[in-house]
Amino acid sequence: MNIGYCGGSFGTILKTTNGGSTWSALVSNTTNNIYLVCGVSENSIWAVGDSGMVLHSTNGGLNWLKEFSKTGYDLFGLEVLNDTTAWICGDNGTVVAIGHPEFITNVYEQENSNIESPTEFELFQNYPNPFNPTTRIKFSIMINAQVTMKIFDILGKEIETLIEEELSPGIYEINWDASILPSGVYFYKLEVGKFSQTKKTLVLK
Repeated sequence: MNIGYCGGSFGTILKTTNGGSTWSALVSNTTNNIYLVCGVSENSIWAVGDSGMVLHSTNGGLNWLKEFSKTGYDLFGLEVLNDTTAWICGDNGTVVAIGHPEFITNVYEQENSNIESPTEFELFQNYPNPFNPTTRIKFSIMINAQVTMKIFDILGKEIETLIEEELSPGIYEINWDASILPSGVYFYKLEVGKFSQTKKTLVLK
């Protein structure tokens, strides 16, 4: 196969279709450094990088979707098993299995393994705030539940879904990359069952 990919600084993803003789740039919609790009088929491609960033393309790199990796640590190891499953590793012993949530190991939770499980749902203020272009959002849940976190602009228009999946009790931290958004006030909203909480943040460029 003559198709190949490579990653680089500031969201760079390059693709070759002739064994490396020429390369074309793909639009990743992120400014995070990308450390590794690979896949097992021509269409399903994965990329990992700074601050827990995991990207997945199902059309050969034309479009990329962000996967929720449940960590803010840098990711630099990637083993793709099939079109929907990938093992990822990174700083401080982070191991993430996309496609097998029961095997996810979150370093933040490991470091706090002697602390009792959260007794309430809580959404924390992001840090840093204001920020450019990335920030970290932490939240806690006390039961197994479907968790949704979405971003809204000042007019209440939905901008992005950061999380939409079932999680086990614990404290989680997610990285939000707003590099493609203009400066302004935004809101991030956590929903867990009947629980809902919203906080304000500022993108300042």
